[in-house]
Parts: sequence; structure tokens; C-alpha cells
Amino acid sequence: MSRVYEKSIENFADFLVLTARKSPQTSKAYVGDVRSFLEYASKITSNLKDIDQYLIREWLATDFDRHTAATLGRRIASLRAFFKWAKSVGLVLTNPAIAIKTPKKPQHLPKFLSQKQVAQILGSASDDVISIRNLAILELLYASAIRVSELCGLDISKIDFDEMSVKVLGKGNKERIVPFGIPCKVALENWITARASIKGSEKQSALFLGARGKRIDPRVVREVVYQAISELEEIEKLGPHAIRHSAATHMMESGADLRTLQEILGHANLATTQIYTHVSVKRLQEVFNQAHPRA
Repeated sequence: MSRVYEKSIENFADFLVLTARKSPQTSKAYVGDVRSFLEYASKITSNLKDIDQYLIREWLATDFDRHTAATLGRRIASLRAFFKWAKSVGLVLTNPAIAIKTPKKPQHLPKFLSQKQVAQILGSASDDVISIRNLAILELLYASAIRVSELCGLDISKIDFDEMSVKVLGKGNKERIVPFGIPCKVALENWITARASIKGSEKQSALFLGARGKRIDPRVVREVVYQAISELEEIEKLGPHAIRHSAATHMMESGADLRTLQEILGHANLATTQIYTHVSVKRLQEVFNQAHPRA
């Protein structure tokens, strides 16, 4: 790949982090997509201005059957962002990715646990510090419906025990305040007390710590959730997002309005939140079929 392409990738990566303020995960994915495309394009041209929509379509068509609609959509978004940036700095005259339509994602209803199943995984913790921490993690994930990345990024200072709320930094560096209930408050207070026994904890601002006293890694949180859910009978392997979906679904079933749910979940678009109306209707139908004598 030419030095011009390499330099453009480096500058685009800097732009994503410093100016666009994309998350590390999004930036990594975008840069990976752009690099993959430019490696493909370099076999045909070393000039960004020569790239058109047809070359992009050719690249998208490679191993087409192996990619989901979500992956293809992200690849298109990556190239749109790249060429928009390239146009803004004068590297290209037009954005060839604009003409590429994003494929529609098949809509799958999110998988979730019943309220009884959630109650089972939120049973009382044993006295060891890790068990106390894990219960606090599960309680907060369910009480607030926050994402794993948001939970791992929390500092102790972001917890307001008087108001029973947490200030969360979500996608797009947008802050929101999310409430939690009394069981979660008790679990967090127990964890903060136990947290002091971890070596070096006094030097850490992070709410949740790993066994070595550093900010907890998302992989550890996922494993905590996997382990808790695996103890339920007849349940497939589900991750942290299942708890988020469960919390949202249970709130929806109990009468929460979409706008409130959107604010709690941190969705930029109300359409994303509306999937929970489909879940609730499906649940209502199941209850109707079981309970109504003439169903």
C-alpha cells in the first residue's frame, strides 16, 4: 500500500479520536475497514481521487456471503466517514461512498430474562470481596440498564446515593443521569465498603476494580454475567446485553413510556427504543394465549 494511503489512514485515525470524538471501539473498527478497503484499492490505483462507487461495491462484494447486514452497514459507514473527512481536507473532490445504500438489518427481538430469572441471579452474595463486587455489578446493570462499557468507565464520584442515581458517559460522549433502586443502593454500599480491602484501591477512582486493584476490564464483567446466567436452568448462554434488554423490557411491561426509556437507555434515536414495544406485544400475546379461555 502506498505511503499516501498509509498517511491518510493515520490522519483519519487522529481525526476520529481528536475531532469526531468517536469511542476507541468505533475508531478501531472504522480504521480497520478503511485499511482493508485501501489495501484492496491499491491494487488498482494509488490515487484517492480515482476511487469511485463501483470500486467500493467491488470491495463490498468480496466474501459477501460471509458478512452480515450489520457488518456491511458498518463498512459503508466507515468509508462514508473516511471520504467525508478526505473531502474536507482536499484529498478528494467528492464522497463516492454516499451513493452506496446501507443494507437493511433483519430485525431480531432482543433476548431477555423473566423477572423471576433476574431475581434468581440477584440472590445474596457470599462474604468474599469478589462475590460482593459481582452482585453490585449485576444489580447496577439491571437497575440502570447501562452498557458494560459505561459501567466499566464509572468512577465512585459518579454515584449519588442520596438521589439514588448514577451519571453515565454514554455513546458520543453524552452524559445522562440514570436512577437505581434500593436493592442496587445496598449492593453498591456493600461493595464500596468491601472495595477498601483491595490493595491499592485508595489510589483508584474507578467504581469497580479487578482483583489486582485496577479498573475492571469489560471481559471480566461479561464473564461475571455469563457465570450468573449459566446457573439458571434451560437458559442459553447470554451476555450483559441480555440484562440490559431484560431491564428495558420489564420497565416497558410495567408501563414506562418510550421517551423515558429512551433517556434511561441512552438511545440517540427513538426508533431504537421502539423495539421494546414489539417485545411487550409479544409477551402480552403469550400471556393472553395462556390465560384467556377463548384464546
